[in-house]
Amino acid sequence: NSTDDTTAIQKAITAAAVSGGTVVFPAGKYLTFSTLTLAANVNIVGAGRDATFIEPNATSQSTFSLIYGSLTNAYVGISNLSIGSFTGPGSNTTGAIGVSITFAQSARISNVNFIGMTQSIVLDRGNDFILSDINIQGSAGKGAGGFKIWSSDDSAYIGSVIINNLNALNVGNGFQTPVLYLRRAVGTL
Repeated sequence: NSTDDTTAIQKAITAAAVSGGTVVFPAGKYLTFSTLTLAANVNIVGAGRDATFIEPNATSQSTFSLIYGSLTNAYVGISNLSIGSFTGPGSNTTGAIGVSITFAQSARISNVNFIGMTQSIVLDRGNDFILSDINIQGSAGKGAGGFKIWSSDDSAYIGSVIINNLNALNVGNGFQTPVLYLRRAVGTL
């Protein structure tokens, strides 16, 4: 698939946000050419992390977030899919962030593979995050980045983060985030 799926996915997210809902991705590969913006109270659910793949276009999406949300006091969920570059184990790290969430009051990310992302998950401020059954994989030469859980504002914190069943392979090489980077994080970890 070389078709840009960004607009269709974004329309589905926007429609689900009207009353809170779920965007279901059937099995397949979805190519994005720009950032997908999360909406408050929306779940993104794939058919399984070995069946649904969201991949950034390597040339147009090399330095920003694949999925981003600034969700003041809102919930978001992402589950059952894979995010990253799927051209094989020798592929380069994309340079993009997999999922970046700021200000969320509650977020659940579960049963997700991150492949070849510079940073897999970035959580910046907010509270009540549960990350479970996450696999992060980089290529042997380029690596991949892990979790960045922090507050970019020195007067704020990020709180109540629970991580269950994190698996990482070839993570933290070179310029990527290590498996787990914490700054101004309080509460359960």
